[in-house]
Amino acid sequence: MKRHLQLIVIGLLAAISMQAQDIYTFPSDPAVMNGTFPDGLAYYVVSNPAYKGVADFVLVQKTGGHTVPGVPRDTIVSLAQKMLTSQYRLSSPSVQEYFVKHGVMPGRKGFVQVTDNATLFRFENMVLGDNEQVLDSTLLVLMGMAEKAALRKDSVSSGWYSPSDQAIIISGDVDQEKVAAKLRMLSYMIPASESFPRDEYSWTDQDSLKAVVHEDGNRDLVTVSASWRFQRTPREYMNTVQPVIYERFMSEAGIIAENSICARLEKAGIPFADVSYGYVGSMDSLGDVNFKVMASVAPEHADEATAVLSSVMSGLDAGNVTMQELNRAGLIYMQGVNAKVRERESNASYADRCVSAFVYNSSLASRKDMADFHSAKNISDQAHLNLFNSVVSASLDSTRNLTLSCAGGNGEMSSEKLKEVFTSAWSDRGLPVSDTTSAPAVSLCAPSLEKMKIRSCRKEHMSGGEIWTLANGFRVIVKQMPVDKIYYSLALNRGYADVQGLQAGEGGYFSDILSLSRIGGMPSEVFMDELRQKGITMNLDVDLSTMTLKGYAPDDSLEVIVRAIHEVMYDSRIDRKKIDYFIKCETLRQEFQKCDLEDRVNAIDSRMCPDYRYTSRKNIASLTESFADHADSYMLSQSGKMNDGVLILVGDIDKKQLKTVLQQYGGHFKTQKKTFTRPVIMYQPISGTVTCTVEGEQDNIDIAMSTPMALTSENYYVAAMASIALRKKLSRVVSDAGMWLRLKYDCRKYPHERFSVMISLGESSEEGFAPGTVRRDPELALKTVRDALEDPRLLNITEEDLESWKTLLKQYMEDRKNSPEYWLRAISMRYLDRKDFTTSCDVRIDAVTADKIQELLISLAKGSRVEYIINRK
Repeated sequence: MKRHLQLIVIGLLAAISMQAQDIYTFPSDPAVMNGTFPDGLAYYVVSNPAYKGVADFVLVQKTGGHTVPGVPRDTIVSLAQKMLTSQYRLSSPSVQEYFVKHGVMPGRKGFVQVTDNATLFRFENMVLGDNEQVLDSTLLVLMGMAEKAALRKDSVSSGWYSPSDQAIIISGDVDQEKVAAKLRMLSYMIPASESFPRDEYSWTDQDSLKAVVHEDGNRDLVTVSASWRFQRTPREYMNTVQPVIYERFMSEAGIIAENSICARLEKAGIPFADVSYGYVGSMDSLGDVNFKVMASVAPEHADEATAVLSSVMSGLDAGNVTMQELNRAGLIYMQGVNAKVRERESNASYADRCVSAFVYNSSLASRKDMADFHSAKNISDQAHLNLFNSVVSASLDSTRNLTLSCAGGNGEMSSEKLKEVFTSAWSDRGLPVSDTTSAPAVSLCAPSLEKMKIRSCRKEHMSGGEIWTLANGFRVIVKQMPVDKIYYSLALNRGYADVQGLQAGEGGYFSDILSLSRIGGMPSEVFMDELRQKGITMNLDVDLSTMTLKGYAPDDSLEVIVRAIHEVMYDSRIDRKKIDYFIKCETLRQEFQKCDLEDRVNAIDSRMCPDYRYTSRKNIASLTESFADHADSYMLSQSGKMNDGVLILVGDIDKKQLKTVLQQYGGHFKTQKKTFTRPVIMYQPISGTVTCTVEGEQDNIDIAMSTPMALTSENYYVAAMASIALRKKLSRVVSDAGMWLRLKYDCRKYPHERFSVMISLGESSEEGFAPGTVRRDPELALKTVRDALEDPRLLNITEEDLESWKTLLKQYMEDRKNSPEYWLRAISMRYLDRKDFTTSCDVRIDAVTADKIQELLISLAKGSRVEYIINRK
């Protein structure tokens, strides 16, 4: 390459390191206890009480498909599969049977996955409850597996599974000290042995451009991509900030590339289905680092898309990124990082971190420590930009370590033509990456000359907050929480069901109104960028009966929040020039997503209630130029009825400042005395079952079921436990069939109160199961699932099950109450839908009985059902 990447990155680390002499190493997450037993076996125990009574168990071996020289990958896979058939001092006939018996379902990879460099046995979401015997038995099984692997004496694998080549990972609601002590005692049954040395990673330079074309005339799309390989981070630097910073820089480069490619395609009038980037770093594999940028377009635009992609990446290689572009990308990147900090981290996510630490020597740092490091400003903006451009320029090249790909089409593109178009466009190195000019600053509404009086302030009993009502009837609910941001939500009654002349499938596009509008006379993306520069996010969600404008902002941004909301509500109009292009892109997007979950749900919806016009699923056939009129009329109507909802603020709110802001700007919000009445909507789903079979890329089954249910607070928790019971019933079915399961439930409020369940099943990897596991085609699997659904009384809900589920739900609700986003939803539901599932939730949960769960599932079995089967072509 032009400059040696490793030297540049190490220089970068020296410049920004928090320590003067050494490259900064993150502290380990206190939630993770790890170490090594005397025999060399490693362990990681994660205490994650967010998922009460549940844990994930993983056995990792540093022996993969390409680890043993001269041994085919299939042999390593066969050895791993046989591990699942073994019995370890238990009455269960095999490891696989043991975990299936305890309700563990396979993932998309099954129970075992063999990568190039490791073998992972994963048993996720195992219910432990308060039964310590189950935990003890499971630890014995894992240690038995590690022991058998270590003592293996066959000619193929002897010496490749020593205790030091293995790690046991437990992530969930467990006591770290107790589990570690039990593992230590069990580890003494495995004698120490010498580990067979692995081949060291070596970098192979590719000095010429490669191009690959895969034709597929069955799809009306072509995906062009450029993929670069880089040398991975040396193992001794893996637990430092080096791979973390490099991942950030390449992610920011990907964000800039995405935005620039989209902008240039739009400017050229070329519709696209998808533009995206991908990054596989040193923390994700033992191979080379990979950075990929891709665009999916119609076949006739493959040449232009290739040229645009090449030109943008050429600009990145030339170091043409501006401060404005990098700041924007950095803010988008940090939004994703901070969103992960706010989420409850799953047991699987913790386990992934531990696997990466064991196999790749990556850091065990917490999400918060990572976010804090990224947020710290240790160098100037200009130095940051210079380093970014240096690293990205050293990473990209027009030929070296680059592979071009064109997938799809019917002969429109050859490998030579792909090279020619890409190479020719690379000469546009002098252009700025974004190829756009600076946008004017957003102008927000000015304070009102006449102060708006605050009519009343009273306690809001459900949340423990306060309701402030202005003289014009506009209501603000304030919930104090010790968080470092203000979370806001303008929640208004009336959704797209109130729109006259709405076409079936048009309602799903109302949440796109902001992105298609001009706000304050400028494109919405400019408006959103200005908010992002201030640390503010804003998203619009419009459903059948409500509208929500929500986001978060720094805790000193009350005035900007209110002014920005006003600008959206009173000075935004659909940009008619965007509609035609949006329709063309949406047409391609739906082709791009053919047979994925959204597409399947659309098909199921149309069969569940054929004449229903108010589905939230998007239908491109309904998206016409009249959408602009419908959207503008809807937003105008909403802006005149601002007392028909609430503005919710959650955070460490300065009440004195809030009072000043409401007095200055409250008069700008228009209200009226007319009482809101929701329109009566006819919703008549099918009676009985409809089955539909189609062809697709892979076998899949979706079953949608629905039944009327009065949405009381008690029934809300009956529905939650019914879904848990149903998942438990189906877990054995799908495991025996070698399939994965996804189950989601929904308690619908409008137009009629109903309980709905969506079950999806697909084939797991055949490599992930014990030999001899029964595999069924979709029709046979569907029959087995039908049998399980027909008689819910066979669920055999025990008192122990019920108490375990109640404890789980109580813990979940208690945990959710620590989330600002939860209170935005709960308060909105209380004042718009008149539903309160928060007050006395423990009492409501305790009131659930096994009979009530059975009754609801019996009703579900007799209700409306759509079975959607995809058979592999």
